[in-house]
Amino acid sequence: MSPGRGRHLRALYAGGTFAYEARQLLPDAVTAVRPFAPGGDIALPARHLVLDLGDDAYTAGRPHPMIDPTVRAAHLRAALLDPNTAAVVLDVVLGHGAGLDPAAALAAELDRVPASERPPVLAFVVGTERDPQGTAAQRSRLAQAGAHLAPTSTDAAEWAVALIGSAAHVPVGTRDLTSTG
Repeated sequence: MSPGRGRHLRALYAGGTFAYEARQLLPDAVTAVRPFAPGGDIALPARHLVLDLGDDAYTAGRPHPMIDPTVRAAHLRAALLDPNTAAVVLDVVLGHGAGLDPAAALAAELDRVPASERPPVLAFVVGTERDPQGTAAQRSRLAQAGAHLAPTSTDAAEWAVALIGSAAHVPVGTRDLTSTG
């Protein structure tokens, strides 16, 4: 796996805990962009970006991205098409408080852009087979769309930092960056 044409990481999280973790690896990352307006353009910064799309700035008047993926899908589309994007990180959180198929909207955005024309996407799924969505089904849908699957949030963030060549504060070790599962 090699980075996309750009040099900036776009980490688009459904919630704050994983975003907070990624910010520890990229302390100078932008943590907010102009809130999404339906039909409006999303202006990505010319720097690394770590977003908690479950923050009030993105959920005011609309459902959380774990339930309605519209806002996150729009940010993912912008990141995939932005020539400054080197890699994208996504979380998929399962459970009774999440949508029926949270990977579907993200995979649909990946399917819109040929793999050869988009930056690598690193994703991780949080949940169990006992969740209504099932981890295997969600991981399979993401892998079919070309996402590289990380076993944990930490792995995804560290892989992305290693991929973009950032001077991370956390050692990456010898993890295999070419694996999809």
